[in-house]
Amino acid sequence: MADPTNGVDLADPRQLGVIRGIFWGRFAHRVLSRGLDPHDCLQRVYLGILARNKGTRPFDPELGSLSNYAYIVSRSVTANFLDYHRRADRRLGAVGADSDAATWAQAHEDAVAGE
Repeated sequence: MADPTNGVDLADPRQLGVIRGIFWGRFAHRVLSRGLDPHDCLQRVYLGILARNKGTRPFDPELGSLSNYAYIVSRSVTANFLDYHRRADRRLGAVGADSDAATWAQAHEDAVAGE
């Protein structure tokens, strides 16, 4: 197990397997359902764990299990990942096929042509 001062060791295959299992079992379907790449989100989970290792909240096996820590970090990172992409879609005006600018422009042209 990783030293509590170092947090999670992503080079340890057992720890990496626990993190992957939690992500793919619990959160990947949420990313896929939005049409996004779950591998991108998993990379952000790894970055989130590395950032927490250097911050004030590294993994401490005395406080909880690695699977619980991986769940908490994966949930937080996935929520932020989905929120970021939802906001990006709004900024770009691509909120859906029925309400994007090209669809509205075509509908307006069809309505004007039909008059």
